[in-house]
Amino acid sequence: MPCAVKPGAAPADSCGQQTISCSITANAPFLSTVAGSVDATAIVDCSSSVTTIRLQDTLLKNGASVATDSDTEQNKSGAATLVGAACQAGTYANTASASITFPPGYVLTGGANPIHQTSASIPVVTSSCHSGDSGGGGGGCAVTSPSMPAQLAGRHPDLIACP
Repeated sequence: MPCAVKPGAAPADSCGQQTISCSITANAPFLSTVAGSVDATAIVDCSSSVTTIRLQDTLLKNGASVATDSDTEQNKSGAATLVGAACQAGTYANTASASITFPPGYVLTGGANPIHQTSASIPVVTSSCHSGDSGGGGGGCAVTSPSMPAQLAGRHPDLIACP
């Protein structure tokens, strides 16, 4: 992996503990039959605290935005969101983006800033969109997701910085 040091310092063979790497995970949407909604989560995880994480999460239905959520964290190593919309038939995906502000003296040495990820898509059929509040039978879930080998990797180390 690429490595960087503070300006004016001699390069080291390895960054070791001086490296901060961050990954973003946009989890595939899921059906909440109790709430009658389609929900999704996004997570940013950094190996050490950073100055600021600005996470934006968008739930897409048939490629169009139906709900957004955001989380801004300061002096922490992670951020998380939960986004949801009323259940309607369609194909849903989750897309997330995060802008990371590294501590003073750190420079970006790999990946991109902001970081992005889009989840696998899932189809939701009309019969799946019944909330569990009404009593009676049913409540089955007709949501499918590709097998694990077909999904994007759950975590992507997209950013690396060193002091």
